[in-house]
Amino acid sequence: MTASKVNDGDGDPTTESSGDRMDMTFEVKRVHKGPVTNPFEVSTARDGAACGAGLQMGVLYKVFAGLQDGRYWTGLCSATRTATAADLEGGQPSTAAAPT
Repeated sequence: MTASKVNDGDGDPTTESSGDRMDMTFEVKRVHKGPVTNPFEVSTARDGAACGAGLQMGVLYKVFAGLQDGRYWTGLCSATRTATAADLEGGQPSTAAAPT
């Protein structure tokens, strides 16, 4: 992941909740499936209590995301995980990506 920002649904920081959306930007290293651009934005809930993925900056991930309401989402119950060397080998650039 190369970047992340919290998107408080109502714009009022005094009403932040664990369910607020966290938007994460990834530099794509390899695509396994799907229409992926580089960089690629994926959202999750801000907090693990609301099934947020809890990804960290600078770590490479294999991201599994689904399209919902025009936005790609991932969460605790998706198969998103830290990328392995095998995830990064061959093919086109991958969704195994470092958050920006």
